[in-house]
Amino acid sequence: MSSIIPDQRIHAIAPQLIHAAFDSGVLRFAVNGVSKNDWHVVKEMAEHPCLVPNFGLHPWLEISYSLMRWIGPLFSGMQLNT
Repeated sequence: MSSIIPDQRIHAIAPQLIHAAFDSGVLRFAVNGVSKNDWHVVKEMAEHPCLVPNFGLHPWLEISYSLMRWIGPLFSGMQLNT
């Protein structure tokens, strides 16, 4: 199953958009992953201090198709606070 392809026009100018938002007073905003295929991009973008990563699956495209395959990669390496 294919996932949503990020808009390359936005991806190409993301650094400028981030700086413009920060300069305008935006302190934090989310970067959403909608497929296991884009989690690496979310992780990479989250290296900027004002970006908050969200690793997830789009409910219409991914969950029904790959429920059993995503749980391990999503939680591997994560430490949950209890």
